[in-house]
Amino acid sequence: MQFIVIWKPISDLAISTNLKFDGSLLLFWGFLSLLAIIGVISSLNLMRQAYAWHFVHNLKAYEVEIKKLLGEAEDSWLFNFNAGKEDSRYITATYKISYKFFAFVFGSFAILMPFIVLCYSNFLYAVIYLLLSLLGLILYLQAFRKVFRQYSSKSYL
Repeated sequence: MQFIVIWKPISDLAISTNLKFDGSLLLFWGFLSLLAIIGVISSLNLMRQAYAWHFVHNLKAYEVEIKKLLGEAEDSWLFNFNAGKEDSRYITATYKISYKFFAFVFGSFAILMPFIVLCYSNFLYAVIYLLLSLLGLILYLQAFRKVFRQYSSKSYL
């Protein structure tokens, strides 16, 4: 996130060394590349989160088998990693609210700071950046909603 704040001075320094560059275009491409890097990292994080939910779901079968081997009752608290997981509100309270808040704060900073800086440089680039970043955010939230819906459905739990 520090790159978003210091990209303007870096682009000004690059322009001062070579006057052939358009400063606002370099600033725009720099912010766009940072947005692409943030998108790739966010997508990798979403994939990692989906794998974690998948493995936690599969862990329930192992818990049942271990309880059978140890002669524990089905409602025993010996291995209760999945306790409360059947309740869809558990997943909603645990993941969805905090993740949406984080995505809102991080996304608004990653979108608004470059937009404000680009408004001072070139308004057309600022509008293009805003539209592309909002499109990326909408696509990411759609993917998150699909993954979340799959792992919080009654049939999967």
